[in-house]
Order: sequence, then C-alpha cells, then structure tokens
Amino acid sequence: RDDIDSLSGFLARTLRIATVRHPTPRAWSAFRYLCRSQDLRHRQFAAARIRLCALTGFDWTRHARTRAGFERFLDFIAIEMGEDSALLPDNHWRPQWLDIRPDVFRPDVLGRLETPDALTEALIARLGRAPGDQAPLRRGDLNHDATTAPDLPAWITAPSVRQRLAQVYGADYE
Repeated sequence: RDDIDSLSGFLARTLRIATVRHPTPRAWSAFRYLCRSQDLRHRQFAAARIRLCALTGFDWTRHARTRAGFERFLDFIAIEMGEDSALLPDNHWRPQWLDIRPDVFRPDVLGRLETPDALTEALIARLGRAPGDQAPLRRGDLNHDATTAPDLPAWITAPSVRQRLAQVYGADYE
C-alpha cells in the first residue's frame, strides 16, 4: 500500500490481539506431539527428532513420554535457543514471546487459552460492544489451574523439571 508511511505508525493504530497458553501444559503437549510424530514415523519434525537424539542422547525406546525424556526435550530447546545456535526451535515448542514479540508490538489484549471467557470480556470492553449474537466457541471446560491440569504428570512440579521449564520458558511465565 502506498498510503502507509511507516509500518510501525500504521500498526500503532490497530488493535493487537494475542493468545497464549500456560507454558507448562503447552510444553508437555508439545513433547507428546513430538513423540506421536515419532510413533507414526511422520516426516513432520523428523529433523528435530534427529537433532534431539544427537544433542541430548534421547532414546525413543526409553525416553518417549517420560520425565527423563521431557527433561531432555527441554534441554534440547535450551540448546536450540543458545547464542551459538543457527536455528530457532520449532514454533510448536519455542517460547511464545518469540512469536508474539511484545518488545516490538505489545498486545493490547492478551487472551489465555485457559480462560476464554476473560478474552471475550476483554475484547468486548476494548471494542465497546459485543461481537454480534454468536455464542462463544466452546471446546470443553478450559478453565482450570494450568499447573494441575488433568493430563499433566505428577512429576511436572519436580525441582529439576521446574528449573528446566523456567530456563526455557521464563519470559512466557512472566
């Protein structure tokens, strides 16, 4: 468009909306997704699975869906996030702030997957009106404490796991 003098100036007049998921269940879900792709021998994530094994000693017969495997997965992400890495981790498991970039375009409305009603309320408050007569999309009861979600293993709160989660997803927790 030739009527835009600066992209940042143009975007300053827009409503920036971002949605995020709590880092703990998101990381566990991403790890299970990666394990599932291995089970299916799917080409998606094949390069990441190879790098995971090479960089951390991950063994698909012993570490899939286990605490030890999850810790290696978090170590793998930390390695890929390192200053000497030429690759960013895959967007399925990299920290969300890298995609949202709040340092460049801070969201006006931040929606959390765990509290969809709060996002709807925030959008109504920001826009000054409800978005028509459509009922909100529901995908089961998403309102839960993200650190004790039913699909999370009990060991997810172990100190070594929490330390690794904080190392990788510290900015996301903030």
